[in-house]
Amino acid sequence: MSAYYVRSIGLITLLFIAIILQGCDIEAMNDEDPGDDEPEDRDRINITQQEGGNIHDDFAAVSEQIPDFGGFFFNEQGTPVVYLQEPSSDRTNEVRSVLEEVWGSDVLSRSDSPRRSVDNPQIELREGRYSMRDLVVWFEQLHNVFEVEDVVFIDLHEQENELTVAVANENALGQVEEVLGQIEIPREAVTLTVTDPLNEDSHTVRSAFDTQRGGTQISNGSGRCTFGFTSFLDGSWGFLTNSHCTNQRGTVSGTTFDQPSGGSQIGVETIDPDFTDCGFLGQRSCRFSDAAFAAYDEDVEPAFGGSYPLIARPEDWTSPSQDQPGPLDIDHGSPTLSIRGTESYPFGGEMLDKIGYRTGWTYGFVFRTCTSGRPVRDGSRIRVNGSIITYRCQDRATYHSNSGDSGSPVFKWHGDTVTLYGINWGSNSRGGVFSAMWNIREDFNIAQQ
Repeated sequence: MSAYYVRSIGLITLLFIAIILQGCDIEAMNDEDPGDDEPEDRDRINITQQEGGNIHDDFAAVSEQIPDFGGFFFNEQGTPVVYLQEPSSDRTNEVRSVLEEVWGSDVLSRSDSPRRSVDNPQIELREGRYSMRDLVVWFEQLHNVFEVEDVVFIDLHEQENELTVAVANENALGQVEEVLGQIEIPREAVTLTVTDPLNEDSHTVRSAFDTQRGGTQISNGSGRCTFGFTSFLDGSWGFLTNSHCTNQRGTVSGTTFDQPSGGSQIGVETIDPDFTDCGFLGQRSCRFSDAAFAAYDEDVEPAFGGSYPLIARPEDWTSPSQDQPGPLDIDHGSPTLSIRGTESYPFGGEMLDKIGYRTGWTYGFVFRTCTSGRPVRDGSRIRVNGSIITYRCQDRATYHSNSGDSGSPVFKWHGDTVTLYGINWGSNSRGGVFSAMWNIREDFNIAQQ
């Protein structure tokens, strides 16, 4: 099993609300009365009670019943694909039964969307060289390569039935080879690649709003980010954004936030989970998410559409092939999307969207899941208490993102409703990187213990 462990605590609930972008008519957007409802009268989304493991834990659970299982994802057409060391057509029903037992009866239809219709999905079985039981164990050992400073990320790449180590330049390849020679992982199971650094989408819609909604521009006094989503935590209404949007990441520094930049103060940071021991190399520099919570000031009101949290709906979106920002103007004929639930993490190949104040509504496809990586700021590795930080089990998708989109919600679009998957914190030339809901819950569980 993976080295990640599920931690549980008593119920603390969070409720997510709207995301909005620049260029909108404020009066037209303020047509939902938040009312006087207490949190228990709303459809709440629980963020601190962890349910199940992360994707590696669940891959391992499948392996307990199918020992030669080597990975599960969706291809470009949305077809569910499963690696087996011994694939044969008569095993399809066996595989389907176990997948549905671990992930639910709707697991094969998770690739279906208004943009990519997948009717009656049929599993494609592929031959894989390695079992997931081995890959999960090897992935934990692979963290040793982080002793090489220019390692960007590592990945259990289930879409290729292998492991990946990505470095920032070719000079680091030899150093990684030396480390791989010292750990018990078959060399042929690891692909080395050179990639762009993972840049934080740091400080960059810009109107002021009477009731606070996610996706708007916020400021900590020295920089700008995106308001993520409203929540109810420890008896206070507030909102989540990225930890790196506070004055000091991983520490409650009392950062105050204005909306928009230079506008009225709306809240104060009250929860920002600490970085902890990674479990390798003695570093105290790891977290599962880039997330922090700020409690609203007393005179600030959250907004609801009926009983559901809202996301503002721009007029259109841009696809991964366009590699450019989406529109920022709100669709006033249908100005909002309702958040009707969450998913703990994505599968490879799922289509996800993000809305950020800088680049608007963009969507793309998940191409790496549960990677461990180290972000950069202005080309330099980021340190906390003298140690380079590492974010564990982060997910990446090909949606367009840029500086200022930090804190943007990442979700699956269903038409008028969405399912929340996490919050965006960075990007490179391949797309965005985000902390999934599992990761946010894990960090907040740790912070509350």
